[in-house]
Amino acid sequence: MGMPHKPKVDGVERPTWCINPWQWRNTVTRSVTYMLVAFLFCETIGNHFVQATMYVVGVGFIPGGIWTNTLNGNINSTGLQDAYQQWASSVSIAVGDRIEFSYEEGAHTVHSVPNLTDFAACNTASGVTLSTSAPPTIYVVQPTDPPTLYFICTVDSHCLDGQKVAIDIKGTVSPPVSPPVATPSGSAGNHLHHSLEMVPLLLAITSYLIFLGHLQ
Repeated sequence: MGMPHKPKVDGVERPTWCINPWQWRNTVTRSVTYMLVAFLFCETIGNHFVQATMYVVGVGFIPGGIWTNTLNGNINSTGLQDAYQQWASSVSIAVGDRIEFSYEEGAHTVHSVPNLTDFAACNTASGVTLSTSAPPTIYVVQPTDPPTLYFICTVDSHCLDGQKVAIDIKGTVSPPVSPPVATPSGSAGNHLHHSLEMVPLLLAITSYLIFLGHLQ
């Protein structure tokens, strides 16, 4: 069997790839487009996970940053309650973030109550206990959560001792609206900022390449 006959263009034998350079250009265009789309997808998904932040209740305001019913080893209901609320006011917690309660196993509980009335009255019969396993107890903020989350301790009179905290959730949304990402901070915020700056350019390049692919 002889060698495959090379196609002729204008009477001159040329390699197959020379017959239709547009075909090669379109192949490259599609490849680059797919890569750009994949990059944008990865950037979006990556930023979503980067933004989730862990907040430890009491850090910076309660000695040791723990979930406790004492302040500096003493019962001080007003001082303890104020300290927890000062901590809550210092953070910006959004949907997807994690709230960590750190405490000695068996000494405390983490109990969520549904409203301010039950929170103020330390109504342990209302709501649900979240601390079902060894500490720390971690709560992930959900899109369906109310604008304010209320947590108390159900052990003895701990809640009356000031072991409770009301946390406002920033940007809580109602389904079916997509939940907002957490407020960026530090390197995560810079990463998101630079990624968002690149989106218009990448979309423009992608659109241009798709346009070229139709010029046949």
